[in-house]
This record gives sequence, C-alpha cells and structure tokens, in this order.
Amino acid sequence: MRPAAWAEPLLRVVRSADLLLGDPAAWLADPGNARVPVAVECWVVDHDARHVLLVDHRWRGWVPPGGAVDPGDADLTAHPVLACVRRYRDDWEPSLSFTYAARSVRAEPQGEPGQPGAWVPLGAVWPSAFPEDRARIRAHLAGPGAPA
Repeated sequence: MRPAAWAEPLLRVVRSADLLLGDPAAWLADPGNARVPVAVECWVVDHDARHVLLVDHRWRGWVPPGGAVDPGDADLTAHPVLACVRRYRDDWEPSLSFTYAARSVRAEPQGEPGQPGAWVPLGAVWPSAFPEDRARIRAHLAGPGAPA
C-alpha cells in the first residue's frame, strides 16, 4: 500500500508530464487505488532515433523496459513524457504509469531472465499489449505539437 505522503509527490510528477492520458490526478485522488502499483517505463532510443529498446515480456509482448515502483524505490521527480492510467491486464485494476525517454548507444540489451531485450527499428510493427505506444514514441521523437 502506498503511503498517503507519496500522493503529493506523485501528483507533482503527473502535472509535469508532457502528455496525459486518462485522468491520472483523479486516479491518485481515489483512495481505492492506494493498493494498486504505480508503474514506470522508459522509451530508450538510439542516438540516430532509428531503433527503440524493447523487452519481450511474457504476456505483454514487446514493450519498453520498466516495472512497478514502490515508495522509496526511485525519485520520480524527473519530467515524464507521459502520465497515463492504463490496464496492464484485463483482470487487473487500471494503474498509473509514468513514461520517461532517453537516448543510448545500441549496446547489447541485458533483460531479466526470460525477458530478452532487443533493439527494434522504429518503423517496424512489433506485437505488444499497447500497440498505440509505437505512434506515441514516434510522435515524441518528432517533437512538440506532433500528434500522439
């Protein structure tokens, strides 16, 4: 369960996001969501912005690296690209998710056991539980004002 003291810092992160999907502020205000994990992911692209780093998740398909965050795990003060409320599985409650963006050299990915990573061309179509993220990553790279 998230401590109540964590709600205000999370709300500041929501307010600093470039793009909001769903209603993250309302999700945070709902006391029923205090037991639902907060998730983070990162759109890691190479310096030429031609490839994105993805991991082959056991039931979500190819997705950006990330996971659940507990209070004290990380300082979420950074400016996220996206704050959204999404359902990670049909049988789970919707969760608040923050997406960050980074550029990196295309080194050999080191995924968790059973979840290999790969650099995937941004123009490719990859199987994912969130296919709309492909367009969001491309729009982010295109710059402000690009459609999401």
